[in-house]
Amino acid sequence: MSETKKIAIPMWRGRVSPVMDTAEQLIVIDFKDNIEIARSEVGLSGGEYIRRAAEISEHGVDVLLCGMISRSFEESLESSGVEVVSQLCGNVECVLQAFIDGSIDTGGFDMPGSLNRKRRRRCRGRRCN
Repeated sequence: MSETKKIAIPMWRGRVSPVMDTAEQLIVIDFKDNIEIARSEVGLSGGEYIRRAAEISEHGVDVLLCGMISRSFEESLESSGVEVVSQLCGNVECVLQAFIDGSIDTGGFDMPGSLNRKRRRRCRGRRCN
């Protein structure tokens, strides 16, 4: 059986947007069996995190790769079934490729200045490894 997945990344000037809560644009990539089949750019409306989380969920996003994100926004996304991998920085294409090939946790994409240098990766209310 083939696996499809949608990955979203907030983008600013070709890089992962440093703060998800204020991001205005997402790149949404559709994968089937780890092969990219479609890509689109999606504008996010302003407003509270609950509305923004609903927008992301409505696009069918399975995984959100992002920089810093408020706890309430993250929890709202998780309750919508979106896995959140936060505290990332770098070129969007490089971060995406590292996530796909499983090397995202090597430390090369950690957000500088984070008090907790370990990236938060949460999904659906439980800790993920």
